[in-house]
Amino acid sequence: MTWVHDATGAARRAAMLRARLGYGPADALCPFDAAAGLQVDVWFQENPRMEGFYAPGRPPRIVISSLRPPGRQRYTAAHELGHHEYGH
Repeated sequence: MTWVHDATGAARRAAMLRARLGYGPADALCPFDAAAGLQVDVWFQENPRMEGFYAPGRPPRIVISSLRPPGRQRYTAAHELGHHEYGH
């Protein structure tokens, strides 16, 4: 398996998730809204040594550093949602 195969699979899976949540391919999607739609809690923690992490459980949750810029927080939330979708 190559990185191209991995990237193609991830893009396909992201498109399926967007459709499952009712978003079209060109629609803006906030990762925090996506997390809510997937019943994944999002917590913010004042931690200068991390970007974020995914914690499976009941309910699953994403923890994001509140010390990062808002754009980075959204990027991290989307990345961690990928871990949720892949069952990591």
